[in-house]
Order: sequence, then structure tokens, then C-alpha cells
Amino acid sequence: LVLMIQYLFGLWQSKKLYDEIGSNYHNVATTQVVTEAQTEESALEETEVPTETTTEVKHYSVMEGAANLLSINPEVIGYLSIPDTEVDYPVMQHPNDVEGDEYYLHHDLQGNRSQNGSIFLDSRCSFDAVGADGTLAVPNSDNLIVYGHDMRDRSMFGSLRDYRSVDGYYEAHPLIFLNSNYETYVFKIYAYFIADAEDTTDTRFDYWNRINFDDETAFYDYVNEVKRRTLRNTSVDVKYGDQLLTLSTCNGAFSTARLVICARMVRAGEDPHAGTTGSTPNTNIKWPSVYYYGNENTYDPNAPFVPYGP
Repeated sequence: LVLMIQYLFGLWQSKKLYDEIGSNYHNVATTQVVTEAQTEESALEETEVPTETTTEVKHYSVMEGAANLLSINPEVIGYLSIPDTEVDYPVMQHPNDVEGDEYYLHHDLQGNRSQNGSIFLDSRCSFDAVGADGTLAVPNSDNLIVYGHDMRDRSMFGSLRDYRSVDGYYEAHPLIFLNSNYETYVFKIYAYFIADAEDTTDTRFDYWNRINFDDETAFYDYVNEVKRRTLRNTSVDVKYGDQLLTLSTCNGAFSTARLVICARMVRAGEDPHAGTTGSTPNTNIKWPSVYYYGNENTYDPNAPFVPYGP
């Protein structure tokens, strides 16, 4: 009884903390967006169109909402949300994490021990890492990998299970908003699949190690392996050079299962929802070997397959 009370109290504390943080963050972000839009409009009215264009190094400024979070914990590197879902959290990153014992698996935004942990970026990834001069210190990683617990009360990444289990969930929630401390970004989901975190067979897919790609071939090898495994086929295209985002959490498909949500950044001028309607179940899913212990292996490696890329 005591353990149950402690568990429920911990869930309540976590929800209260992140509800307050989310409310404050979004209120500031909304105000800032309106102000920036008005400022840009005034600037356009007052500024003459230049006759020559020059390439300038981009300088970044910390957004007000991010500044508030950084005052609580300097290891905040952004904010992630999926509209109309429970996913709405700061993103943390702890330097030099130990694989399997990552700091934010068991700590909240304030650094307190927490069964919920936090949403956190793989420590090997770089995401808008800005130096003292206000410019990027290092390029962003090709694939940003973000982790979170699959909580029973649907907090953290608990609601991501609905992509697998609820009809129409993908079409209703195809976009992921990931802000850095400096910029706002939108990603669209192109695939999602089940992986085995401890697979040692020929179906092993260590997606968590695909952070940067040496060349175009390596990029397409990765995204096409994702496509072979996806639970649903979407019409979202993926091209070499696209910024990728991967969300990873546990799943109940089997004891070592991971649900992996794969998205790519919306391109400049692109309709965010283009390709996200009319998805269909994948009838030839490449599952991890462990899945076939209790299910028939129907995967046909020679079945017709339309890959991403040229």
C-alpha cells in the first residue's frame, strides 16, 4: 500500500510540475511569435529591398520561453510537443551519459529522482549547440534521437503507443514540434516500427546508433530499412539532406520491444500535412526475430518494395 501511494504521488508530482512548465512555456512562446511577426512586418515596411544579396553567418538568440527553462536547469536543450496529445515536455541532454543508465531516465527537469524521468536527447547528438559568439559551434546531427519512458498513465512517451494500437491516430497526429532553445521546427512522421533492443540475430537494427550518415548511400540504407519495418505506409517522401528526428520508447509487443517514431523536418515552403493522409497498413512488415516466436513469419524479402531515393 505504501509503495502504491508513493507511486501515485510521484505521478501526481510529475504531472503538476510539467503542466505548470508547459503552460508557462507556451504562453511565452505564443506572445513571442506574435511580437516577432509584428516586428518583421514593420521592418519590411521600413526597409528598402537590397540590390545585392550577401551570405551571412546566422546568429542565434535564446527564446524567452527557453531562457525560463534554462534558469531551472542549464541542461535543457529544447521543447517537444505533439499537438492534441500528452506529449508536451522540455527536452534534456546530459553530457557523457552511460548507455543503459542515462541520467534523465531517472531524473526530472529539476534534477530530482523521478520514476517518470524526462524526455531527453541522446548525449551523442548535437542540436543547435550555439557557442559564445552566437553561432553554431558544431553542425546539427543528421538524426536527432530522443528517448522517453512509456508510462502507464500515458505521461512522457506513454501515448505514443496509440500510433500502433489506435486506428486513424497517425492521420490525426502526424506532426511533431521540436524547438531548440533558439528556433522552432516542425517535423512530419514518415514511418514507425517495433525494434528489439537486444536483438543479436540477422534482424538486428541498431537505429539508436544511426546519428550521422557518411554519405547518401548510408542515409538511404537507413531510411529504407525503416520503411521495410514500418507498421504503416505513408506518402511522406524522404530525401538525402533532410533533417531526421527519431522518438524511442518501450512497448508491450514483447519484453525488449521499442516503439520507434521516425520523422523528417518540414521543408521550406512545404505543406506540413502533404503525404500524411491516406496511410495504409504495411502488409509485409519486417519484424525482429523475437516477434516470430509467438507469431507467424510472413515477411517476404523479395516482395515488391518502392525505396526512398533515386
